[in-house]
Amino acid sequence: MHHSSRETPAQENTEQSPRMPYDERPIPVAKKVLSAQNNCITSPDYSLYPCMNCFPCRASLAIEEEEDPAPPDTASGGITGEPEPLSEKDMREASAAIDIFGEALVSKAYSKTWSYREDALLAVYKQMQELSASNKQEAREMLRASIPLMKRAIDDKVYAVFKAGLMLLKMILTEYIPKHKLQKSDTVMTMEKTLPNLLHKSGDTAARNRDDAKNFIYECATMPEVKPTMVVPHECVKPWKGNLAPRLAQSRAEIVDGLTVDNIMNFCVVALGHTSADVRVVTENIVKALYKEVGQPVKDYLPPDDEKTRKNTMWRLLFEYFDKVDGKPSKSDVKRQKADEEARKQQEIDGLQKQLQQLKDMAAGKAPVDESALESKKPSKRPMVKPKLNKTLSKADPDDDTSVYNMDKCANCKQVVEIASYTDHLLTECEAKSNYAKCNRCTEAITKPEYEQHVAEKACNGEDGWKNHLMGKDGCKQNPRRLLALNKQPPTGCNKNRLVE
Repeated sequence: MHHSSRETPAQENTEQSPRMPYDERPIPVAKKVLSAQNNCITSPDYSLYPCMNCFPCRASLAIEEEEDPAPPDTASGGITGEPEPLSEKDMREASAAIDIFGEALVSKAYSKTWSYREDALLAVYKQMQELSASNKQEAREMLRASIPLMKRAIDDKVYAVFKAGLMLLKMILTEYIPKHKLQKSDTVMTMEKTLPNLLHKSGDTAARNRDDAKNFIYECATMPEVKPTMVVPHECVKPWKGNLAPRLAQSRAEIVDGLTVDNIMNFCVVALGHTSADVRVVTENIVKALYKEVGQPVKDYLPPDDEKTRKNTMWRLLFEYFDKVDGKPSKSDVKRQKADEEARKQQEIDGLQKQLQQLKDMAAGKAPVDESALESKKPSKRPMVKPKLNKTLSKADPDDDTSVYNMDKCANCKQVVEIASYTDHLLTECEAKSNYAKCNRCTEAITKPEYEQHVAEKACNGEDGWKNHLMGKDGCKQNPRRLLALNKQPPTGCNKNRLVE
């Protein structure tokens, strides 16, 4: 029997699920009307045609594809006519779906009429949504029965049928499986069966089919039920065999590029926590290679780079590798350099303290004067400032102020420093440097609470005042050189031009 070749969409049925947008349907051809009176061709009345932009009009518009009249409506009020019977091959392929959904619905899904195929998918969508969550075995059987129908829908050339298939697959992954608490193996099975069809669709000649397929793959990769299985990146990075079509190969490459950081790193984070050391080593190599390519985004998926994390050997080695790639010294190197610097400073302090003790012994007469010890540490010719603790040691020539070797321990940080550089130490090096200010007149380091009074009194007079304090008649009594210098001074008036230093 010859079936009608004209297709008309089903009438709106308020009890059924709403139809998908018919973006694939062509605009109806305006038939030219032959006037019966003058036997001439007249233009049709365009006011009778509905708007092609709004969903209700497109959903109710009769698409005229062929010349034969449409078959009469069925009693169900759905699509007019009956779908062609299933072939033996189709019956064998869809045997599981026939057992669950019935032969009538599956016949529509395999029909050559696209509107039958779309309605069949909507009917499956409705049945799966309404299935009670009490019977898990029945839910699993219905899921397996729906997979062949979804695979055919994804491969369908009609956009409306393709979108209906995506809608059904999305509902299964986001609602159906969580609702019935199906196992992870069911999610894996669903994706492994349908993902190859989606990848093939991503190379379709129609741009919107390609874009929808790629976007749906990206969406699947982030779905809570699919993401932990890592099926999407696993399938997407499989190398293809032979010479793949350029459009399909480009789409596959674009999908992998979109999945690189997010999905691969999610996989790597899980694999890095595996109990097997061999698995962790391979995963570390993947992370290192990926960091060379994309850099900082890789760290967004890893624990924070802090001391607590670096106590774990695996994370420490990874972060040190990242620092090396970035051209920065690793924290281990910085820590090692800091330890070496501290050891060097301590060695210098020990040497200075040893020399200080030798000079103390020479000043007290406990040891002979060693000229080499005195000459080894001459202070620079910079203004000498009054230290908090005045420990002065003498040299052979008391008249040479540059040869005086004075050292002291800082009252704040306890560091042994030369008195000649004590001011610089207080202003630039000391831990308490924020408590001192430099007097512009005498260049000494004055504590901030005393600074204003010091400046107002004008009691300082620079280097001469400090020399008078050290070497003057009424100067510092803790300086043994002062008395020696005073005893060697000639009588007053013998040499007025000589300055006692």
